[in-house]
Amino acid sequence: MPQEWCPFEVAWEYLSREAAPASIPVWLWEHPRLPEAGRGLLVRGDALVSPLRAGFDSRGAVGAMREYKVVVLGSGGVGKSALTVQFVTGTFIEKYDPTIEDFYRKEIEVDSSPSVLEILDTAGTEQFASMRDLYIRNGQGFILVYSLVNQQSFQDIKPMRDQIIRVKRYQQVPVVLVGNKVDLEDEREVSPSEGQALAEDWGCPFMETSAKSKTMVDELFAEIVRQMDFCPLPDRRETCCPACSIQ
Repeated sequence: MPQEWCPFEVAWEYLSREAAPASIPVWLWEHPRLPEAGRGLLVRGDALVSPLRAGFDSRGAVGAMREYKVVVLGSGGVGKSALTVQFVTGTFIEKYDPTIEDFYRKEIEVDSSPSVLEILDTAGTEQFASMRDLYIRNGQGFILVYSLVNQQSFQDIKPMRDQIIRVKRYQQVPVVLVGNKVDLEDEREVSPSEGQALAEDWGCPFMETSAKSKTMVDELFAEIVRQMDFCPLPDRRETCCPACSIQ
């Protein structure tokens, strides 16, 4: 088996086997750790993601546009998918449909600098908690979402941040803490001061958003770009899976 390919990295780069260059070996598409999204089985993302990485032209040359991998984490029902889809498409998801794993891409300009965000919207249920280490290992910036009408979701977000620090082995990981559903003010269970205090303890930005009304949604994704620019992760070259030879 060739050793120069990392299945998870390729999953970020290509939507489907048909879209990928012929140079990618056949065995890669059958690799057990290649996420389903890498095989073109996105639930909501098919129309939103370009098959080839933005920032590369047809000859494979690296373009000027920066690219970032953003992972959205939080417990189930807090609005992770709603925030992501609102940002990418400008529409609000009314019906709650538990996510397994969705990929999205969007170009964004922050402080006059263009970028491409590759956004991984993760499952919030404990059923898929074991997959988080893999998501975190490959992410560059993290949006941690809780519902401000659900105190338990606020408590759930704390061990997720600890998990990021453990996997990354680095304290200054680019993170934005988000209290979602600010449109449901009358049902609030988590005060703004609680969210702000936690963010200060973590040393990260905090904001309250509404996917429904699009309150602070664009600002949220712009802020995670700024955090990734301001606090880039150290270049830790390590083996992320048996098929990857990076040391």
